[in-house]
Amino acid sequence: MTLRSALTILLLAACASMPDGGPHENIDTYSGIYSSPEGSIIELHHGPEGALRGYLRIEDRIAALAPVEIRDGVLVAGATCDDGTRSELHLTLGPGPVLILDGMEYRRTAVERPAGATVRREIQEGYRKLAAAVETKDYEAFQALRAGQFATIPPDGVPSPGTRMAERARGMLERIQPPISTTNDVLELTVRGNDAIATVRQQFTRRQLIEGTLHTIHTEVTQRETWTRTPEGWKLLFVDEVRDHMTLDDGRRVR
Repeated sequence: MTLRSALTILLLAACASMPDGGPHENIDTYSGIYSSPEGSIIELHHGPEGALRGYLRIEDRIAALAPVEIRDGVLVAGATCDDGTRSELHLTLGPGPVLILDGMEYRRTAVERPAGATVRREIQEGYRKLAAAVETKDYEAFQALRAGQFATIPPDGVPSPGTRMAERARGMLERIQPPISTTNDVLELTVRGNDAIATVRQQFTRRQLIEGTLHTIHTEVTQRETWTRTPEGWKLLFVDEVRDHMTLDDGRRVR
């Protein structure tokens, strides 16, 4: 059985209950990135309101995990796959710590900690390049700042893989017209292994045709963006926790 088919089975049917994972009732115990020997990933973190959530990635498939709760020492996660299917996963905690899902061990390899000045400068430079690509409508430069496994979890909880987001980016850059301005204010920055995780407030102003008339559209949003260090430099890997959205159409708030 391939990893892809294993994920499909997990997300099409609820997993059976597993043995009690022991006295690990503090939700902080579980945050971090977990990796299996086969290269699959479980990511868990606290959302803005404190709830635990994250994602499961197996090969080119991804599932959003939310909510994640503790029931009798077992992590029980609602799972939404990138094709919209929903299920419930049960994960037990072993020593290490290790999460066990369907008999496979995922060992925690890193947890978040505050980023240093060097990483902060490098990530801010990444956002400068990202803004320049948008403002010049340079699709190739924009995509070059995204990792091959780039994905997002939007507010509706259905993940969007990189191929889907690439087409969305192409369409967005084709539609917008100058003057174009975009900024990303880094509100918080942490590191976790080879990743840097930025909470940013994004502001984006552009002109855009709506029903044949040019409008000035201004949007703002706060989101959590994970960058990963590659041989070619930092690249965007993941976007989630999208919230506090605002849209102005010719100065009038429409959202």
